[in-house]
Amino acid sequence: MAGPSGIGKTTLAKILSEDLNIPFISGSYSELVPSTKDVKHEDMIKKNTQDILQEDIDLFRKRRDIFNNAIEFISDRSFVDNIAYHINKLSYQVDESDITIFIDACIQSLATIPTHLIFIPYRADMIDSFKIEDNHKRIINPWYQIQISSLMTTIITQLLNKTFMTKDNYKSMVSKEDGLKVLVLLTTNLEERVNITKQFLTDES
Repeated sequence: MAGPSGIGKTTLAKILSEDLNIPFISGSYSELVPSTKDVKHEDMIKKNTQDILQEDIDLFRKRRDIFNNAIEFISDRSFVDNIAYHINKLSYQVDESDITIFIDACIQSLATIPTHLIFIPYRADMIDSFKIEDNHKRIINPWYQIQISSLMTTIITQLLNKTFMTKDNYKSMVSKEDGLKVLVLLTTNLEERVNITKQFLTDES
């Protein structure tokens, strides 16, 4: 799963895990690094540059290792998340070459570990109709979520070279290319999300 915080990734991943009998692996920062469980997101991104850089590298490695050791799984986070949040936090503080090295490592993992990627974007037209989940940790300003979502869209379309065809009456889009299969969920309805994603994951055509 990829998408900004509070969009419904974990809820969807857990339902799919149970319905399809595929193990769920949490990729959440607070699950992989328990010391961050009670730390607010806004405080995490206010740390000094080197601390943020090292924490991002450590999180990437933890996700990569746990995903790499699983035969079949569904997770609520992806390496697209690693890239988007890394760029958002550090693009104006860290040398371009350092960011490129990090991004290249994430892209390599995207090319070798997952077979499917489900991206749930947050759009400006959702501000009045979709409530971002408030867990008292995440930044719930919708314009921040749009910024993260926009970064993820750029990563998927440009870094992963994906183009899409619209399906399901504009409720979803699927990638046209071979290799990593990508689904973009446009609907905010949970039942539709579940049904569309199940079809996407089980479609062998």
